[in-house]
Amino acid sequence: MNLGSQTFNERGGWATIGRLSANMADFADMSLSGNYATPGFGSIEKRVSERAQEYVYGVDASTTVQLGKFFGDKSGIKVPMYLGIFE
Repeated sequence: MNLGSQTFNERGGWATIGRLSANMADFADMSLSGNYATPGFGSIEKRVSERAQEYVYGVDASTTVQLGKFFGDKSGIKVPMYLGIFE
């Protein structure tokens, strides 16, 4: 058993991020973002052993809705709602 030796994938990896935002007048704001990275991704200053060794991904979604808009502006009702999902 050799504890000092480990095999690394020396191929470079890649990563990407994306973001989408939408505004629906004065009723709602929505946002969606995500990221993804493959094994081997890292800066050129890092050694192979310091680079990402696994797949990494994440997704975030959030929205803010003004529920009071369903009652009309004359009612004076304001009901803000926030919903967020993060993985």
